[in-house]
Amino acid sequence: MHVAMVTPLPPDCDRPRGGVEAVAICLVRALVRLGVRVTVVRWGADEREPYRDAHLDCTVVPLRLRHPATLANWLWTPRELRRIVADVQPDVVHVQDIPELGLGLARPRVLTVHGINPLDEWVKAGLRRYLTVPIMGLTFMRAVRTYDHVIAISPYSRQAVRFPRRTHVHEIANPVEDRFFEVTPSEDARTVLAVGSLSKLKNTLGLVQAAGRVREAIPGVRFRIAGPWRAGASAYRRTVEGVCDRLDLHPTVDFLGPVDRAQQAAELARAGCFVLPSFQENAPMVIAEAMAAGVPVAASRVGGIPWMIDEGRTGLLFDPDDPAQIAECLIRLLTDRELRKTLGQAVRDEANRRFRADAVARRTLEVYQQAVERFRR
Repeated sequence: MHVAMVTPLPPDCDRPRGGVEAVAICLVRALVRLGVRVTVVRWGADEREPYRDAHLDCTVVPLRLRHPATLANWLWTPRELRRIVADVQPDVVHVQDIPELGLGLARPRVLTVHGINPLDEWVKAGLRRYLTVPIMGLTFMRAVRTYDHVIAISPYSRQAVRFPRRTHVHEIANPVEDRFFEVTPSEDARTVLAVGSLSKLKNTLGLVQAAGRVREAIPGVRFRIAGPWRAGASAYRRTVEGVCDRLDLHPTVDFLGPVDRAQQAAELARAGCFVLPSFQENAPMVIAEAMAAGVPVAASRVGGIPWMIDEGRTGLLFDPDDPAQIAECLIRLLTDRELRKTLGQAVRDEANRRFRADAVARRTLEVYQQAVERFRR
């Protein structure tokens, strides 16, 4: 089986810049271990010529974006992908996250839906969302529905997209690197970890507001927030930093900036609990990684998160619009040692069942085989 996987990749595979890149790296490695030949078509690349990636053990073919965020670019990019696929001649094309890229390909196609782009844009865009979201929703839904085989990383994908009856929807969770399963959780009950881009979508403001409340109940608590500020979020950043100044949170909240995979695993090892207060998510990788590490999770009751976290059994859920509720969940986790121990074991057991990379790769390979067989009929 030869697969062309169309996905973004970071310049450094130890520093993925988001969940899609982390998934692609882990899945490619697991597929290669199964004997699958993988060619990565790296969209958004700076390189011009194909190269061999020793870390992934596969060939990478750049798919450059000429004019990001312009109509001309999105008309050109699928055409360029068609040319690459004609040269590479894969058995199947697996598109990660951007369904529009796979339009018009004369090959068996599989799509993995990661973010629900129109819903993400609704949270991020402010007033311009009244223009951008209808357009994005139209193009996104139209493109998604052209695929015969779709991988849904949570049941929420089915609810949000409403696939046609002819579409074969396969519910397969994202894979998690083995290193996260090898983490030994800490007994430190005063460290809260958050990982992800710092932005309105991820509700960084709500998190720092909750940090002030948690500090009142647990003196000496530390919030360690890892991730970059999202591009274009300068006004939002000033608001967050203003709250930190006003509440004197600088001794309590550490903004770590981007971290690599080893650093993220080390941060999980020292964390008493993990928190993700996003306003919109499908099935975030950072929760799956925290679960694999056996770290208790508190997260928003939105999107696909309730599918990942069974409230009270494998974690705690809250309303992201309510910083007091976020703080209440964190205080409960940090002050109840037995609850942390019970939830930590439960999330690790659940992660072993759902997120092991080799098992995810085997199920994904079965989807490829079905796509090829159906295409040949």
